[in-house]
Amino acid sequence: MFPSGFVALLWRKINPYSMENVVFIGKEIQRELKCQGRSGVWLARQLPCSDNYVYKLFSKKTMDADLLWRISDIMDVNFFRLYMEKWAQRGVLSKTDSDLWTKWMGFTIYSG
Repeated sequence: MFPSGFVALLWRKINPYSMENVVFIGKEIQRELKCQGRSGVWLARQLPCSDNYVYKLFSKKTMDADLLWRISDIMDVNFFRLYMEKWAQRGVLSKTDSDLWTKWMGFTIYSG
């Protein structure tokens, strides 16, 4: 029998949905908008969509890749890098994967 905390610890390490492995993409977009001195209203006008839709996006943990691509392009920020960094931290990416990603996206994520 495993110690009581062992299973929970193991699950957190292998569970891709544990809190340390999740990218809350809506919060990251909201944070970056604030850093750029822009608002949800600004983003809504750029997309174009309603202000209400953008503010709902801020509470989302996940997002359609096409929409994230459009937001990344509009804001000039690669939000996909957040996922790649998580994968690199978890050891999912090999050095070769990371080199290919660096060539494609223009930044280094491999830390091993």
